[in-house]
Amino acid sequence: MLVVGTAALFHGIGELRNYESKLKHVEESVKIARKVLKELNFPDEKIDGVIYAIEVHSFTGHIKPKTLEAQIMQDADSIY
Repeated sequence: MLVVGTAALFHGIGELRNYESKLKHVEESVKIARKVLKELNFPDEKIDGVIYAIEVHSFTGHIKPKTLEAQIMQDADSIY
């Protein structure tokens, strides 16, 4: 739950910069999430899972998720 919830909070934050491409907003979301999570002393062993879930959350990336958390993120994103 911690990984999915955190990824859900950060997955679209890069869109605030109004990037034209989905790839750019994902890269920015990853950058912001990594920085903020480290600053908040988020458990190191969970950060990679959060980042991976953000990276593959969109079906437009055509990436088959390798973790349950990433699959949940992708499924939820497709509903929205």
